[in-house]
Amino acid sequence: MRHKKRKKRKSPDPHVVDQEVAADDDTYRVDLTITVTQAHNLKKLPSPLSAAAAAKGSSAKVGSFVKYTRFPGLPEAGTEMVSQAVYDGVYHLTTTFTHVAVTEELLNALVAEPLEFEVVETLKKHKSPVGAARLDLEPLLRGETSLATVLPLALASAPSGDLTPHKGSRAALLADSPTFTIGGYDDDENAYDDGGSPGMRGGDADDPEVDNILGGRPGLSVSVAVSAPLVAPGEWEAARVAQVAAPGVYALPPGCMLPSPDVYRYALAVTLPSGERIPQLVMLPDCEVVVPASDNGSVDGSDAPSFESLDSTGRVLSKASLPGVLLPEEQAAVDEAARYKHAEHAEPYIDFSVLSQRIFLVPAAASKLLALAKHNIPLKLELRRTLAPVHASAGVVDPNEARYAAEAFLSLAPLLEPGTTRLLARVPLERPQEPSEEEAATAAAAAAAEAAPSSKSARHTRGERGSRAKGSKKREREAKNALELVAEDSTAPWPWTASGGYVKIELQLSAPLVPRPPTPKPVYSVRDFVPARPAPALPARPLLTAPEEFKAEIEAATDALVETYRKLYGEQLLNGEFSNAPEAVEERKARFIYELNSNGAYFGLKEQLKAPVVRIVREKFQRTSPFASKAETQTFLNDLYMYLIDRMHEALNGVFSSVHEIPIPTTVEDTSTLKRYAAEAEINGAYELAARHYQERIARASQNVEFWYDYGVFCLRVNDTYKADECFREAISLDDKHIPSLKVYGMLCATLDKFAEARTMVEAAAAEAGNDPVVLGMFALVVALDDGDKGEEMWAAAEAAYTAAATAPEPAAAAAAATADDEFDERSEPESELGSAGSAIDETPQSTLAITIARELLGVHLPAMAERAIAREVLDAGMRAASPDAAAAGELGDAGESELDGEPSSAAVTPRAGPGSAAGGDDDGEAPEVLPESVDVLLCRAEQFMQEAAYEDASEALTRLFLMANELDSERGMRLHALWGHLKLVLQDFEAAESAYEKSLALTQDDAAEATDSEAAVRELLAVYLRLGSLYVTKAKFSDAKYVYLKACQLSPSAFTWLGVGVSCYRLGELDQAEDALSEANILNNFDADVWGYLTLVCLKTERVTEGDQAFMQALKLDLANGALLTEIGEAYFEVGRYADAEQCLRRSIELEEAPHAHRILAQVLNAQGQKEGAVAEYMMVLASSFDEEDVKASRAGLVDILMRLGRVEQAQFYLDEIEREHAEAAAVKEAEVEAAAREKRLLQSEFE
Repeated sequence: MRHKKRKKRKSPDPHVVDQEVAADDDTYRVDLTITVTQAHNLKKLPSPLSAAAAAKGSSAKVGSFVKYTRFPGLPEAGTEMVSQAVYDGVYHLTTTFTHVAVTEELLNALVAEPLEFEVVETLKKHKSPVGAARLDLEPLLRGETSLATVLPLALASAPSGDLTPHKGSRAALLADSPTFTIGGYDDDENAYDDGGSPGMRGGDADDPEVDNILGGRPGLSVSVAVSAPLVAPGEWEAARVAQVAAPGVYALPPGCMLPSPDVYRYALAVTLPSGERIPQLVMLPDCEVVVPASDNGSVDGSDAPSFESLDSTGRVLSKASLPGVLLPEEQAAVDEAARYKHAEHAEPYIDFSVLSQRIFLVPAAASKLLALAKHNIPLKLELRRTLAPVHASAGVVDPNEARYAAEAFLSLAPLLEPGTTRLLARVPLERPQEPSEEEAATAAAAAAAEAAPSSKSARHTRGERGSRAKGSKKREREAKNALELVAEDSTAPWPWTASGGYVKIELQLSAPLVPRPPTPKPVYSVRDFVPARPAPALPARPLLTAPEEFKAEIEAATDALVETYRKLYGEQLLNGEFSNAPEAVEERKARFIYELNSNGAYFGLKEQLKAPVVRIVREKFQRTSPFASKAETQTFLNDLYMYLIDRMHEALNGVFSSVHEIPIPTTVEDTSTLKRYAAEAEINGAYELAARHYQERIARASQNVEFWYDYGVFCLRVNDTYKADECFREAISLDDKHIPSLKVYGMLCATLDKFAEARTMVEAAAAEAGNDPVVLGMFALVVALDDGDKGEEMWAAAEAAYTAAATAPEPAAAAAAATADDEFDERSEPESELGSAGSAIDETPQSTLAITIARELLGVHLPAMAERAIAREVLDAGMRAASPDAAAAGELGDAGESELDGEPSSAAVTPRAGPGSAAGGDDDGEAPEVLPESVDVLLCRAEQFMQEAAYEDASEALTRLFLMANELDSERGMRLHALWGHLKLVLQDFEAAESAYEKSLALTQDDAAEATDSEAAVRELLAVYLRLGSLYVTKAKFSDAKYVYLKACQLSPSAFTWLGVGVSCYRLGELDQAEDALSEANILNNFDADVWGYLTLVCLKTERVTEGDQAFMQALKLDLANGALLTEIGEAYFEVGRYADAEQCLRRSIELEEAPHAHRILAQVLNAQGQKEGAVAEYMMVLASSFDEEDVKASRAGLVDILMRLGRVEQAQFYLDEIEREHAEAAAVKEAEVEAAAREKRLLQSEFE
């Protein structure tokens, strides 16, 4: 709670109530003002006093006044504030309570009961209540400082508008509206006029808004205001409003009904935590036993409470029909539910349903409530029985009061479920614990102090005796004489246990203690993003002729025979034991034929050749009819045999003499794919790989000017200006009219102080671009380097053309651009005619020419010239602020000439003058007004500083942008957070970078990002995705990494993005999805060694060792240089028992990067291979260099095992002692944590005892 000191002051105004404040009191205090302005539509109400006066012939006017009662926390709480009687209903009752302490008592009062205003009519000494209205003050706790509203007035005579509910009732305030239902009105307007008093005035609702609220009914205009918020916004979010309700106590013992149920009253107290050490009690007092009306003992369950299906533990019982045969526990649950139903609908019960209490739990109290739930410490409920007031005042004593006291304990564990705000339970009543002697003495002293009459009450005792009615005394004497309560046997069972009594309790919070987790991100599967590809079409089997089919079958049969022969005699041939002697040949032949007959291959070959022979007979010889004679048959068989032998020899010659040419595989990457690979490699910092991709594009088409231009821009981005110069020269030599190359090379020459060459190149670009104001603006900036006046003129013309093109329709824009060209011809005299435009104007409405040029130059990494464009924008902004008319006409004046004449001044051009500096201000040094363009200026400056590695200046510019957040749209906000993330990533502040990237993506519209055609926008968004995904992988947030990488795949699928998905899935154990993602990455780029490496891991984890070997061989061919990945592969080989391969991987990893973890795995591999000494050396290296606790523990355990096997007991004992010491320290830490948790639990329990 905030604190605020105030000095003591007194006010002469009687409506200002001052509160004494001690000088050293630091309690947070506010001033509270309650105002009742006027009543509405009172004249439409019937007035009993006016009717009585009229009956007596009196003409006196009936007035009215309003009053309300001060609530707890205010000075003199409980007293009434009464206005003066008025005759027009305009009260103007305003009371200000100063220095009101904002305590828990005040906050509880604000939420417990509404502020009730009562309107009373008066005639001389007679008073008659008119009605009342209630205002809920809870909004004041939500940060509001004033409540002004029109409250409908509930009539005192209205049955449903009863204004005297039992104290604690909040039924009227459960709705969202701060008002309550008004009853007893007739919708007919004439009903208000009949019997109305013409003498009573309440003011008409002339205000249409008031009349709309009241609808002709009477009402009251009130307001409540505080000088400062009662609860800070952060405190309100941590606080809770708790409502406690108890529908009743059931299964009463017989003693509650003797001698009569109306003899006793019952009170229920619930203990809740508070902000102080002492807990607060919520009382539900003075309730009676209710005997339900019975109808032949039947129980109607149609009106059962909503939680009748809860058992004593809070378990929900199903209302569905149960099968005929139940398990014992199911039958017990059904019997218990039936008992509850009978007890709650057919037996007497103590009715607490008319009561409910709300209290405000400050943040400290809400935290304690959460701690109680976590430690499973229940809330304590206390039930007490007392005598009815008429019997208690008569001096009757209940000898069984202690026997009918009970306790119950409500478990708060269900509130730990996220999003739970309501707790309903049946809690059994238990016997109260006997208090200790000290507690009993304290309670007795408190009771005696409470029973002792105060001095004030003593002074009024005599008056009270005098005012007591004689009839009341008589009734008390009769009650005392008639009522005789008998003490029950103390040895009898405790009554509440014998009857099975229980209390139904409800606890409802304004917000859950454990918030519901945010909606999870959509769970994407890898296959949702893998593009659908048609299955590769099987090569269509050509339609073979009968001879061709026979030839194919012969070739297949030959392959089968050769394979069988190789199995029989292949080893003899390799070992040189193959003999060509006739006997050996015959022996091999016999064995070969035997093998064919024994395994059925011979019969299979015959069946395989039967079909093509039949086709030859039918198609080639066209023989389908029977033969006429044996001679004809023999002739046909001879011809067929010769034909088949010839075809067989052709097939055999083709099998054993043909040379099969191996087709050269063609690469699937085109030049655009290589460009995408290069861009992704550049984003990930793999500049050498990106350069290779650009060089491969040029190697494929060395005459393509675009390829040279792209490579030159890449060289600029990696600060290799020498290569960039060569690339742009080559591009211009191939095409001297290529506008991008001319522009960029010209600006590069200007950066390198080659002004003549720069002017020539940019002038040629302007001549080719024609009426493109962006190129004209660049030309003006270059000309201004050595001729400021002419540069100013050219800039004015370019800016006018830019403005006309941005605001006018397309035909008008073309005409305006043509006009600008004419002016340009007269001033600069270009050598060639102007052609078509070469670049588009920035579509951002607030973008100016200078900002557009700056962004284009920053896009090709020319920060020095971008700095001049930014300075130009700052200067123009200052001039526009100083003279809007002159700025609109493009007249810059003397200030502009002096700034760009020769070298730029530090005020206008040098960025170190400050991101928001602007020239052209007033003579007194005051800065011009900051315009919306300043947001773009700061964004460009920040990007410029990032390219120049001036990170402090970049941080300053971005910090100023954060202070201008209200001027940022979603696109600029996305760029701001992205730049902040890039800056923090460079400075290795990974937490801040991650947060910035997340905010940047939160401002990104997915549909807009996917539909954009801007290569720069896609590149920028892709950089955010890839870098955020890398941060997630580094911090082991693999689910988030998978989601981000899949979004990157959706934006721009590539090998890098799919590799990120594959790595994330592999870490999550989703091996199938990991393999799909890595396979997709391999399809897009099969030259990525990391992809092959992770495919190796997936294959080894799925026990496909052969495929893993093949993938690992490909990774090694591509020069896998990822030490961590090699370590993982080595560990995977170790797990499958391939120790030699594991050792190879681990030693290669250690050569690339010294890592203690690799040494530990290598030690395990060497130990498994029996190389004990080598394993000891590796373990020693781990202990000497590792800070990882797991590696150190595993290394010590491994050393102990090996050293004991080697017989080096003393050395092993040293490490064994270290292990035991660590175990002892860990046990001590764990014991301390357990003790701290137990201490916290005991502290919480002590507060509630």
